[in-house]
Amino acid sequence: MNATIILVGTELLSGMTIDTNSIYMAEELNKYGIEIKYKFTVGDNIKDIVEVIEFGKDKSDLVILSGGLG
Repeated sequence: MNATIILVGTELLSGMTIDTNSIYMAEELNKYGIEIKYKFTVGDNIKDIVEVIEFGKDKSDLVILSGGLG
């Protein structure tokens, strides 16, 4: 099984906030044999968010979103 992690938040793109969630998620998922196939960071734009969700849905078994870090 593989996964796509999508981080949502303009604050992540600007460097104002450091992403620690995806590191934790990847470590935990790997414990269960789930490989991280893709990881995206996208701003707070609904069209961009939908685009990466669609990509992840087509390319991975599991899509995980994380946001609200800033």
